[in-house]
Amino acid sequence: MNPRMQFGQRPSALEISAAVEELGICKYFPAGDGERKAIMRLVRAMVGTKQQLDWLVSVMVNKVGEWRGPVEFRGLFCSRFKPADGIEGDCANTPGFTPGELEAKSISDHEDRKALMAGQAQKLIAGPISAIPEVEKMYLVVPCSDRHVKTTSVRTKATPEDVQRVEEMLRSLEGE
Repeated sequence: MNPRMQFGQRPSALEISAAVEELGICKYFPAGDGERKAIMRLVRAMVGTKQQLDWLVSVMVNKVGEWRGPVEFRGLFCSRFKPADGIEGDCANTPGFTPGELEAKSISDHEDRKALMAGQAQKLIAGPISAIPEVEKMYLVVPCSDRHVKTTSVRTKATPEDVQRVEEMLRSLEGE
């Protein structure tokens, strides 16, 4: 990467030209100069940064592999970024990038994250709280600006001394 290039800088005409040439390896990509100039104009209007252009070319070459026209091309770009010219589009025929597939992937990713977080919580307490008889609730003091807030937290194998210490801390704070 050019050390002078700023992150988020719009791609130059030379970078757009090179990108369109690279897209030329895609099946059915237009070979005529007129069509390629039109695609360059489309890219210049649509793409806001060099990083967006790099992503678009990479996905076209490595995942899509064939030219399905300017509407699908715009839809592919809009599946990830907001277009600089404000003209939104959707993919109708590009597997993995149609609105339904993107929504299904998003839901699946969300469910995976929820399951992972549930698994981490399960691991922290080594089972459901009701299954651990020696668990006692303790109060923790969490400072919030100039006042203190009491919150409850589950801690395994809390000793009576721990409970007494926290209760004393709370009484001293209430007196302040």
